[in-house]
Amino acid sequence: MILFALDTKRFLLARRTKPPYQGQLACFAGKLEPGETPEEAAIRELREEAHLGADRESLIPLHAYRSSEVRFFPFLVIIRREIMPKINEEFSEAIWVDAADVISPDLNAGLRTVFQKDPIIGRIISASNRPADQDWEALVNQIITGDNN
Repeated sequence: MILFALDTKRFLLARRTKPPYQGQLACFAGKLEPGETPEEAAIRELREEAHLGADRESLIPLHAYRSSEVRFFPFLVIIRREIMPKINEEFSEAIWVDAADVISPDLNAGLRTVFQKDPIIGRIISASNRPADQDWEALVNQIITGDNN
């Protein structure tokens, strides 16, 4: 689960303390439990790893991908203001990263794929350079809905 804060135009990532992706920035994610949907897993993992809540209606599906080892079903949640999560032992720190700087060497390869290939994320990153006086919430809503008016 990737969180994006409207007030600062930043994404919430966390540094992993154990494999996979030890030492790298990642989002809050994990394996599907038997009978669980990707949406249910995303909500559960966000609660377990960051002590944050989300509901199905707030989940925005992103570019899903498959590697030789995993299938990854990422979701985006837009929040109005940054919050600092209470992370569990799987992470050493939570970091809010500027949209323009999010694709960095510290980002794990799978999440980098999402940030580079997902059209919604790409448009948010591009739009983050727009003037501060623009109605950012309306702009992000247009990006998500595909409304170019």
